[in-house]
Amino acid sequence: MDSILDYLASQSDKVISQTHKNAMELLVAEEIEKQLKSLSSEEVYFINQVEVATYALNRLPSLYASSEEGISWQKRKGQQEYQKQITDTVREALEIIQKEPARFSTPLTSSEQLEIQEAKEALQELSEWLWMYQSEISQSNVSWHELINFVKQIVYDAVEKPVNR
Repeated sequence: MDSILDYLASQSDKVISQTHKNAMELLVAEEIEKQLKSLSSEEVYFINQVEVATYALNRLPSLYASSEEGISWQKRKGQQEYQKQITDTVREALEIIQKEPARFSTPLTSSEQLEIQEAKEALQELSEWLWMYQSEISQSNVSWHELINFVKQIVYDAVEKPVNR
């Protein structure tokens, strides 16, 4: 994961689908990015930004919203009322996490991530199975779109061919 902002962006569909969002997460992510700029790339490499964000968020108030307008309002409120606290808390989180940069933990995996992994495995298995019977399909790196078109063609060919008895 390149940054906490990338992580949050990758989670945005999941967060939006829940119909609410915490503006404080966005403010903390921005502050982490800002403070990381003052560190060397080597230091940044060893910092688990998700742990920094989690540490900070557990010490800051939530600012939930359920609309785009609400998230903008909550974000402005957070900047106006809590920016110093956000800055100080993120600084503290970075100091704590830097003291133990090699801390090993098993990240949480969302059910959506598990489903995506299962879908990828199913796609790979199906493409390998089809490849055994049809040489036109590449054995690796088949997209869902390509596979769907390939299966459609197989079904079409099967329907169009007369059955030999």
